[in-house]
Amino acid sequence: MLQNDVETLRGLTQLAVRFGPFLFAVFYGILAPIWAWRNYALQTDPKKATTARHYFWVVVTVGVVLIGATSIWWFMQPPVLYVYQGTIRQLDEQMKISSTELYLKSRPLVRLSPQSPEQRHEDFLIVKSEPFTDTDTFTIRFFKVGGDETEHALRYSEARNPQFTFEFDEVQGRMQLRPLAAPAPADTRRWNTLFPTLHASTRAPLESAAPQTAAQELSHEALIGILQEERSAVGAKIRALKGLSEGDVEELASHVARPHAEEPLFLTLLDLTRHSDTELSYWASRLVSQVKVESIVADQLQSGDARARQALYRMAQDRAKRVLGSLPPEFQPPWLDPLRDRIDSGTQTHVLVPTGSAEGDRYYVRLRWNRRDTATVECLAENVGHLMFDPKADALQALNTQTEALAYWYSKDLALSVGESAEQCGGQPSFVSGLGPK
Repeated sequence: MLQNDVETLRGLTQLAVRFGPFLFAVFYGILAPIWAWRNYALQTDPKKATTARHYFWVVVTVGVVLIGATSIWWFMQPPVLYVYQGTIRQLDEQMKISSTELYLKSRPLVRLSPQSPEQRHEDFLIVKSEPFTDTDTFTIRFFKVGGDETEHALRYSEARNPQFTFEFDEVQGRMQLRPLAAPAPADTRRWNTLFPTLHASTRAPLESAAPQTAAQELSHEALIGILQEERSAVGAKIRALKGLSEGDVEELASHVARPHAEEPLFLTLLDLTRHSDTELSYWASRLVSQVKVESIVADQLQSGDARARQALYRMAQDRAKRVLGSLPPEFQPPWLDPLRDRIDSGTQTHVLVPTGSAEGDRYYVRLRWNRRDTATVECLAENVGHLMFDPKADALQALNTQTEALAYWYSKDLALSVGESAEQCGGQPSFVSGLGPK
């Protein structure tokens, strides 16, 4: 019972604080006239009754005046909430953000195809009890899955529904939160707290990156293993690339030139220079320049390494031509001219384009074919149909009714194998990004 009384008193106190003079005027306008009327009704002396009646009308008049005055005050100075809302655009599924100051709501984007990785906009809402100023900043925590967490300042903008995006800054070597052009005029919003017009979503839970061992504490072999594991997270690959770039360049060059179980490290690095994540692509390109990959491949060609010859088909055509062009004129093995011809034609060049996702790097193959060519259709159905199409679907029927298909795998070898098999059948495979042209 006592607890209920305390809760009732607390609720009345909060109402009094919230409504202020207006609440007092309402109570006065209701209670004081009742008391004055009862006082008048109890009088038996005509003279005192007349005085009580006059007193009653004075109380009523004062109550009406108070209610009117406080109503005017309330409408002129209502308690308000100031709201700032906008959007952080184009976040990949491996990008995570959180904040203790923002309400966040994810808005998934339409995929380019059912196989494309998820992308989203994050709509944000910031609520204050006082007006926003140009100096207001709000902290957002950002990280890529498996990577380091960084803090970014979201600055107040007077533009209506401002748009922001995370972009990689090559000068600073890190992701930056940047405003996008906002042509709409300024808009200051005030919400009256006495009316339930504002419905904010639950504040986003504070998310954090998983604890990681510092890249500097890992051996080169461990960092290389992270880079060559297709399923490792984008953030983990970035940390590995940074760790390698901060080490001894000569030692790193020896690792690049050394054979590895998965594939030559220089091929791994070259593939990552084409990654869909711009930050990862930047650090891979920087490492390729540091260790002079083209010189390493040229040296391996001169040493007669057959793997180096095969690796040229996995390079961009212009880079492979530069490697061959850097060979000394007196180096003329019998295999060199045919190799140059095949590189110039580009018919055997298979350049992978890794696409980051929450589950690891995806390798997309877009396959085109002539559905009127029966031999090609039957060959594709037999050799790659079960890989390019849903296992439950009829691959032959799909090949007879379509002219194009897109599929992905988390394995370089499988993607390359599908591409080679499709070429042998007469199809036209191409290795593309799951996010569209890069």
